[in-house]
Amino acid sequence: MFDKEAIKEIANSQAITAAQDGIATAGIGELVALPDNFKVHELEQLSLGRRRARGVMTTNYLNDFAAYTDKYSEDEVTNIFVDAGKMSATAVMNLGSAMFPKHADNLAILTLKKTAAFQALISFAGIPMQQDAAAEFLEDWATYITCFNKGGVIQIKHAIAAIRRITIESSAKLESAVNHLSATKSAFESIAASSQDPIPETIEFRCEPYLGLQERTFEMRVGVLTTQVKPLIMFRLIHKEQHEEDMAIEFGAQVTDRFDSLPGRALVMVGAYKAGA
Repeated sequence: MFDKEAIKEIANSQAITAAQDGIATAGIGELVALPDNFKVHELEQLSLGRRRARGVMTTNYLNDFAAYTDKYSEDEVTNIFVDAGKMSATAVMNLGSAMFPKHADNLAILTLKKTAAFQALISFAGIPMQQDAAAEFLEDWATYITCFNKGGVIQIKHAIAAIRRITIESSAKLESAVNHLSATKSAFESIAASSQDPIPETIEFRCEPYLGLQERTFEMRVGVLTTQVKPLIMFRLIHKEQHEEDMAIEFGAQVTDRFDSLPGRALVMVGAYKAGA
């Protein structure tokens, strides 16, 4: 007769054998019943090589993204998902097919990087600044900037001097008009911005926004906020949403065009991908 412990050990031995057979022949939908105290051990690290490729390659450059994807793809056709809103693309190199899905954990991710000039532009645009900060912005990025007023182009040195020398003039009269460089403070007192040099009304900032994208001209409207003793300067980016949409379209087209050189090797789709559990 077998005692209770012996019966338990026999059952465990049979479970181990069943588990090993199940692992060796596992297919879609295969399940193996094991006691709760059994632990599955991964032995891959003891082998000469990995059982399969998995990992994530990240880059800011389209050519490197395409080269890596083409070289290490496991599938006949690599699925590439372009998330234009985030200026990123993901290549899933082991997605498999509907009939034979794979693990989808071997990826390459491209994320376009903002240039220093574009990062500076969006950091300052729409933010009220002290006169010194606004003038320093124009000085630091002068090679990218052209200033205008109603008379035409203003030399950058004059535009910078104008920003630094803006003063507030008060007058006790009723003023209802509001324009770029003046604003009504109350029904009886108006304030206006003036300078000895011509104050720029608009600024054109031309730069390459993301690495690999074409140069673009961004237009900003200059505003002088005169609600305080010291005026604040604000550069407001015009048509910001349109620029973002146009850059996203350009990025998506670049990815598609790059993989058109690999006919039958890549399928480019607009959207994001996340593998299910």
